[in-house]
Amino acid sequence: MDVIDGQYKILAKLGQGGMGVVYKVRDIHTNRIFALKMMTEKLSAKHTVLKKEFSCLAHLRHPNLCRVYDFGIHDHNPYFVMEYLAGKNILKAFVNVNTRYESFVPAVIHILRALNYLHSKGVIHGDLKPQNIIYTRNKIKLIDFGLTSFLSSDKAKTGGTLPYIAPEVILKGQRDLRSDLYSLGVILYEVVSGRLPFKCRNVADIIAQGSLQPIPLKNLPLKLSAIIAKLMASDAEKRFSSSREVIKAISKRYSVETRTTKQAYLYAPRIVGRQKEIKRIKRISEKVRQGKANLIFVTGEKGIGKSRLLEEIKIWAETNGFRVLIANCQNDAISYEPYRKILFDIGKKKVFKPPLPPKFNLMNSIGDAIGIFLEIYGPCLLILEDVDRADELTIELTSFLSRKLESKSILIIASCIKIPPHFKNILKFSKGYHEVVLNPLSRSAVSQ
Repeated sequence: MDVIDGQYKILAKLGQGGMGVVYKVRDIHTNRIFALKMMTEKLSAKHTVLKKEFSCLAHLRHPNLCRVYDFGIHDHNPYFVMEYLAGKNILKAFVNVNTRYESFVPAVIHILRALNYLHSKGVIHGDLKPQNIIYTRNKIKLIDFGLTSFLSSDKAKTGGTLPYIAPEVILKGQRDLRSDLYSLGVILYEVVSGRLPFKCRNVADIIAQGSLQPIPLKNLPLKLSAIIAKLMASDAEKRFSSSREVIKAISKRYSVETRTTKQAYLYAPRIVGRQKEIKRIKRISEKVRQGKANLIFVTGEKGIGKSRLLEEIKIWAETNGFRVLIANCQNDAISYEPYRKILFDIGKKKVFKPPLPPKFNLMNSIGDAIGIFLEIYGPCLLILEDVDRADELTIELTSFLSRKLESKSILIIASCIKIPPHFKNILKFSKGYHEVVLNPLSRSAVSQ
């Protein structure tokens, strides 16, 4: 298996766990480097786990969290593609930290800011360990949310990695944000001392002891030692109640949020007030194989939420077997600019190699290239943003493709303030189109 899903060439194996394997891959169409996590066991229950993991990650935006980009299924095994981080885990990055604590503190603050963001969104990491904390380019990134749980459920399956699992998770099957803080305490202890805090290394020992007593830290500033001890308190009630509280305990010189991290909170983890529009688009997508109209316009005034809606549809499509192609339309761009990007992404950029053939021949070639892509990779969602800025040739080509590919499994969604008149004139000769109009949100939706 050198190439996954005809798109991601395996360059190296980065690691393997109980549920899957992670590869370093290169997108053969764009030459971009990614990390790809693939499930190794063909079990439907685990398919659901990975699908939920991708959906969770795709809705999170923070400078100290790993970004995810794609989801798919290869040889019955689901996978997702995420940001490749060329760095070291926190243990390897801070080997001799006991002689330079000040250099280590900013990294701890990064971890706490990421956890504060996750917990504010109702998400628990669930598997915090050194291997999931990467130090790269003077910045911390948290990875692998395979055991993420939502705060709305106070009962959780015992998940995580010994010895970083909090006692209440093992003994009672209970997990909350303080469980993540406990894991962080164990990690910090290991980084500053070079050893784990407990002599017992298995679940039986933990259950036998009922609680864990860490080996006392020596030659450590009292303040730092006290913070680590409080993080690792066996009783969750005696720990810090939040990451914010830990940051304040470390030093007043560090703010809980920076200008950059504050922007992460502006991105809504879930979309509200648009369920009706989303359901309609999903219903239309189910009919594209029947030769029905396969072109949808998402319209609404500037700032109404068209891009946010399309991002939600993109995530849904990727987790339901669609390949997703996206391009933006811009004023004063060269002819066919969005489709130049799309054909580049699917490895067919030679179609636009100059000199270009006559218009109708070129459009046919573009349609043929996309048609071949569909035959190889299956259903496709093609998103064109701000199509009211597109040149007339792009508009004409979009209408042409909706007719030429109407028997194929492709759904074209174009966003705009209003459907361009030129589009309406051309579409008279097609099987029609759908328009999903976004109106201002209700007061209750805005309050959410």
